[in-house]
Amino acid sequence: MSKHDRLYKCEKPGCKMERGFTTSGGLSRHVRDVHGKGLELMCPYPGCTRSLQRGFKRKDHLNVHLRRVHKIGDAPRLL
Repeated sequence: MSKHDRLYKCEKPGCKMERGFTTSGGLSRHVRDVHGKGLELMCPYPGCTRSLQRGFKRKDHLNVHLRRVHKIGDAPRLL
């Protein structure tokens, strides 16, 4: 078995991720983030479209947003 084998497949009907995942953790994150109805993390800056309309499903994506858009050197660890 190669480290590139994708043994973990998503079993949700109609899922576009047909190739699968190399780890069970990758599959779990996919199911949670793509198919789940989890809470959205909102940007803490008033007036930001990501604080009003749509947030982020993952904390690391919110932190990247805070660094890039709001020029926060190291995103606050409030979340």
